[in-house]
Amino acid sequence: MLAVPIKAECIVPKVRVTPSEFLQFDNCFLKHPKTKQIQIINEDSLKARFEIMPQDDQSKRVATYEVDKWSGVIEPHATQIVDVKLQTEILGPVRTNFTVKIDGHGSQVMMLILASSGGPDVELDKTELDFG
Repeated sequence: MLAVPIKAECIVPKVRVTPSEFLQFDNCFLKHPKTKQIQIINEDSLKARFEIMPQDDQSKRVATYEVDKWSGVIEPHATQIVDVKLQTEILGPVRTNFTVKIDGHGSQVMMLILASSGGPDVELDKTELDFG
């Protein structure tokens, strides 16, 4: 009986996501979508696969988001731009999690979506109404 020693090395591509911690939407109008972009950058000579994780139901009460590309493959030394469309559901400050999973990496890239949700500014031109 013969044994053949096998030696192998497992490598994963180096990928980064920008922005890395916060996706700032600033002021948003209540229930009207606003779009920002993230970049998923493959800095390696290997292909990389990514997936945007779905939003949990509890956070949908505060705001909902949609993306134009939920998953895909990024070619070596290339960048994938993903449009993130946010729609706020409540007035005031909005915070919700956004997660990007990169295949082969043990941890996920988590960022916080931040926004300030407001409605119309209403000003009255009279202090009282006289209906006669």
